Amino acid sequence: MFQGKPHTFTSDQAQVAFATSYLQGIALDHDTTILCFNPGHPLFTNWQAFINRFSSKFRVSDMVTKAERKLMSLRMSTDKHFTMFVVQFEKEAYGTGWNYNVLRFQLSEALPKHIHNVLQLALKQPTYEGFKNLVTQIDQCHWEDPSALLTMHWDVPQSLGTQPQPLFLCPPDPPNVTSTAPPLLASAHPVHAQGSN
Repeated sequence: MFQGKPHTFTSDQAQVAFATSYLQGIALDHDTTILCFNPGHPLFTNWQAFINRFSSKFRVSDMVTKAERKLMSLRMSTDKHFTMFVVQFEKEAYGTGWNYNVLRFQLSEALPKHIHNVLQLALKQPTYEGFKNLVTQIDQCHWEDPSALLTMHWDVPQSLGTQPQPLFLCPPDPPNVTSTAPPLLASAHPVHAQGSN
């Protein structure tokens, strides 16, 4: 706003006066009280002081409280894909300032029963990202074949080298019919290059 009209708002005092004209309710009462009892207060002549004062007293704390309440009330319905739900979850999580351990717990609380049932069989994921990836894979398998969810091998190996491995074993995808390479058979072994000694 101020950058768009640099000649109108040439000083911090002009910026503060403009912003003050939009205050309402308790924020306006607070501003009026300071003006009456301390008219020389720096928040009337310093834009950053004004922002710091009102953000700490009103807007930021209110926004955090609102985000926390909304996040704690979020629940993933059984007809919703996790990848869609987690976008909404993280949008609200961003406003809370919570650390990843708390977010992991809250995300777990928001999940439906069919995912919780599988999580009891799966390898525990201590990090938020690991947990989110695990739930993403569980949900994908749920939509592909719900009857196979509880018969899968969920306690799978960690990672091999630097390449992350699946967090659990989903049914294999059908062969890619557009590929020119033949599909690997179950008994196929890696080909070892022969080196000269």
